[in-house]
Order: sequence, then C-alpha cells, then structure tokens
Amino acid sequence: MENNVKLFMEVTKSTNEKEAKDILEICQGNLEEAISTYLSKVDFEKMDEIPDSGSIPGVRRRIPEKGNCKENICERKEEKIEKTNFVLPNGIKIQNNFSLNHTIENIYDWAECCEYLEDNNITIPYKFELICGHTKSVLYNTKRKIKDFDLYPNAVLNMKSLDSSDEE
Repeated sequence: MENNVKLFMEVTKSTNEKEAKDILEICQGNLEEAISTYLSKVDFEKMDEIPDSGSIPGVRRRIPEKGNCKENICERKEEKIEKTNFVLPNGIKIQNNFSLNHTIENIYDWAECCEYLEDNNITIPYKFELICGHTKSVLYNTKRKIKDFDLYPNAVLNMKSLDSSDEE
C-alpha cells in the first residue's frame, strides 16, 4: 500500500500524503482506479502545467489538484460507457473504459500515464497523437466530450509517436 501511495503522489504530483491514502482507501487500494478517477473528476480550468522535466519520465501533461473516488463517473449506472482499445506504436494493445461525458483530453491524460497504471511493461512515447481506427482521423487533444465523436460503444485508437527519438 505504501508503494501505491508514493506512486500515486508521483503521478498526480500530489504533496498531500493523507489525501493520497484516503483516495486509495476509498478505491480499495486499486492504484489504476484511484488515478483514473482522480484524473476524471478534476476541474480542468484550475489545472497547472507540469514542466517536461518532471520526476517521472514521460509525464508531461496537466495533472489535477484534487479528485474524488466516491463518484467515479464511469461507475454511474445511468451513464453510457465507451470501451477504448489503444494500439501502441509497438503493437501492444491496452484498454480502458470512459464515460461519454469524459473529454478527449481525459483520454489523452489517461494514455499518457497508463504506463504507470498497467501491470505489463509498456512504454508511452513522449509525444504522440491518437488516430481513430475506423475513420483514420486524428483525435486532437480537446475538451470536447467523447459523445461528440463517433466512438460509442467501442473505439480503437492507434497511438502514433511524434517523438523522433522513438524511431531510433
């Protein structure tokens, strides 16, 4: 549990150990659920930009200041859930569920930190774009809701690396 608290605090840039323990306790120690919920329940207007030279390699997105595991938007029974399969540049596939009320920005945020959430050893490129599998169009990182796009009930998003160092 202590390792999960430290990792949660690193990924979310939280300095409040008690809050991290509380969120993990509410989420029954499930680190992926705690971070995912934490990221999905933020007020994006109040987030600060984290510098690229963060303490965790690859974490370069805006991280929320607070969240709440009690109201995970994906767990509301009246919400429609969209299942997203991500195909990484090396061909590895990972999956996550999002509410139709999540934004494309939420998808990008999750994709950026999923290498710390998943059990398998995956690496996410420093810079990437997500390309919709069936339309072949780029989903740009925006605050528009998932329901505004043709992603329900399932989507395949191909992750294309934009980082030249990944090609070496």
